[in-house]
Amino acid sequence: MIASDQRQSNWTTRAKRTASILKSREFLPQTIHAAKEVAMGLRHSSGQELHKHSSQLQRFSAGAQNRHGTPLLAMACGTVHEAVRRVTELEMFDVQLQAGAAVSVGAIAEMQTGEGKTLALAIPAYYHGLTGSGVHVVTPNQYLAERDFQLLNPVFKLLGMSVGLLMEETSSEEKKRAYHADITYGASHAFGFDYLRDQLTLGKMDASRLGGNMYRRILGRGPEKELLQRGLHVAIIDEADHVLVDDAVSPLILSEIESEQQSPDARTHLAALAMSHALQQNKDFVLVEQTAVHLTREGYRTVYRDDSFAMYPGLVRPWHEYVTLALRAEHCYQRDTHYVVSEDRVRIVDSSTGRIFASRNWSDGLHQAIESKEGMKVSCESNSLARITRQRFYRKYERICGITGTAQGCEKELATNYGTPVVRISTRKPSLRVHWPTHFSETQQQKRDAIAAETQACINGQRAVLIGTPSIAESRALSQSLEKQGIAHRLLNGIQNVAEADVVAAAGQAVAVTVATNMAGRGTDIKLDDRVASHGGLHVIVTHMHPLARVDRQLIGRCARCGDPGTVRFYVSADDPLTSQIAPWIGRAIKRIPASGGAAAFAIGDYLSKAQKKQERLGASLRWRMLQVDRDTERLLEKNVTPRRCFSLVG
Repeated sequence: MIASDQRQSNWTTRAKRTASILKSREFLPQTIHAAKEVAMGLRHSSGQELHKHSSQLQRFSAGAQNRHGTPLLAMACGTVHEAVRRVTELEMFDVQLQAGAAVSVGAIAEMQTGEGKTLALAIPAYYHGLTGSGVHVVTPNQYLAERDFQLLNPVFKLLGMSVGLLMEETSSEEKKRAYHADITYGASHAFGFDYLRDQLTLGKMDASRLGGNMYRRILGRGPEKELLQRGLHVAIIDEADHVLVDDAVSPLILSEIESEQQSPDARTHLAALAMSHALQQNKDFVLVEQTAVHLTREGYRTVYRDDSFAMYPGLVRPWHEYVTLALRAEHCYQRDTHYVVSEDRVRIVDSSTGRIFASRNWSDGLHQAIESKEGMKVSCESNSLARITRQRFYRKYERICGITGTAQGCEKELATNYGTPVVRISTRKPSLRVHWPTHFSETQQQKRDAIAAETQACINGQRAVLIGTPSIAESRALSQSLEKQGIAHRLLNGIQNVAEADVVAAAGQAVAVTVATNMAGRGTDIKLDDRVASHGGLHVIVTHMHPLARVDRQLIGRCARCGDPGTVRFYVSADDPLTSQIAPWIGRAIKRIPASGGAAAFAIGDYLSKAQKKQERLGASLRWRMLQVDRDTERLLEKNVTPRRCFSLVG
């Protein structure tokens, strides 16, 4: 096994090498020119001839020592170009070929929303799939994996490449078939969980009696027959910033199936909830940055004044920890912001995207504390079998590359942590997006009223309006304000599926008003009808500046795509989370300026941008510290030493 320090050095070297290739002024232009010549040469070939051509590329790939120094990449680009034309009747644009070539050599391509990222990723998938080692095309969620698989499966089949799709609920044999395809599509978490399952399988084999593995090999049932995956070779990641940065330290935890029975310590959680109501903030407990709770000395005395629960035999943790969990559930986690209650279950909401996780629970009793708070049946805590951070998991691939519309601001982190430099792909047409001046207000309600008025003005002008909110709770509050004004609209709830994608796709129709969490419908094209296009295009309203500027850029990128007209306006109030919790002095300054802005408004806009950058630096610092912990863990595992507090059960 390569030492962890050497592996980190390899990432840095790889990033520099890839950046050097892309900095050559001739590389992309020459590759694209040659690719288009290859495509033209294949235009009049039969399907059988195209298939034979692809087989020749596979043999050529096997013999190419320096694959990027051969004509293979240009030939792969041209071959995909022709296959896409035949299957979809679409001509790939130069920007798509450029992005595909850049990703193929190991970069993260920053390609603006609406420029055709899905087709662009067909190039690196095919290029790396030629080796036969297996390519994993990673998407943020299951819906996008299925959508991209259905679109490109006929393209790859035309070229003689096998394609698999990882589904949420499938048997081990079906998963094995998907992994043994040349190209495998799946959601980010699906690849990670299957990796953990394989590590548990290997652990059981290692623990078997002496000679067990040899006996299984003799019977033709070696380790490779038992595993789902056949190695981590190439990961091509869609929305790479979301997967590799936003979700980097979010752990993948493989747990035993939870019991449907009520938790044996449910009575303790309910007692802790009652105790938490008797405690006073700043006397018995303090909140730390709205995310953590600490009991004071007086709080400990109050909690242990009655020792009946402190000595209760059903405790799985100290009594005061139950009380702390109840306080966190009450003061740090709000319904319809951090979680929703659906189908008699507490479901977690992704803080950075507003999307609902269908089958993810908080650990260490927090989920049960929130169930108690909501008056629901307290479920049993799951038993964690293995865990790994996404950051550590993706660093196990031999090669990582990907594409996104919002890599700006995390270029250094992507290059350092994953060996993937960022290359920006120019838009096919000049952007016609117009930013209207930021609107400032003192309160949330004043802001909602102003948004409703602007929405009405836009639909009176035959335009379409997309309103992005940071949370489900805010989207519902804004929906109520629109209803009071008699403005018809559609509301999205954060569960991405076909219905949500259809709603987002229709958001460009005349007088359509769509209210959604910021990332709803990500990856879905919004096509403008003729009336909207001729009256100024889609108008995007950003109701809150997100702590991550990349999330704001993703939202505003929904308008003025591919040369379409469009406008965007930010709305900021003094009591927004960004101003009231992170930079309260900005909130006080907002109260001193008029809603129309003025010179002071420009200065406040700069301060808000600085506040966002500060949050991004804090997030990057947290991920770097976690990376150091992961590297320390790897060093211990390489030395066959079990760490005292290991973040994973796998090596």
